[in-house]
Amino acid sequence: MTRNEMLNKLHIIPVSVRLTVLESESALECLYMTSKGTKEEWIGINEWPVSVIEDTNGINRFLIKIEGDTHSFDDYDSFADFFEEKWIGEVRSWEEYSDEALEEWIELIKECNGIPFLEL
Repeated sequence: MTRNEMLNKLHIIPVSVRLTVLESESALECLYMTSKGTKEEWIGINEWPVSVIEDTNGINRFLIKIEGDTHSFDDYDSFADFFEEKWIGEVRSWEEYSDEALEEWIELIKECNGIPFLEL
């Protein structure tokens, strides 16, 4: 795959997150991937802000808690857009990566399935 093909593929991915529990650090390693690029950070093990609940009508509600405020969404796409803008923020652009790194990211993204939720 050429560099342009890899970049084109990465520029259309949905927001995805890989969480790794770091028990010895009492932390979560968060690896964020968006159509714009990537970001990595550690947060406290109890600080993951995303959850999903089923309302009385059997409809999933997507929740995210940021700076003490809980935001609720009826649809996943609106939630994912908000999550990307307000939680992830600035990312390292795909264009900054080497071809080899882009290939590795494409493989990693295959293992991720969107944004993980705590189920309440």
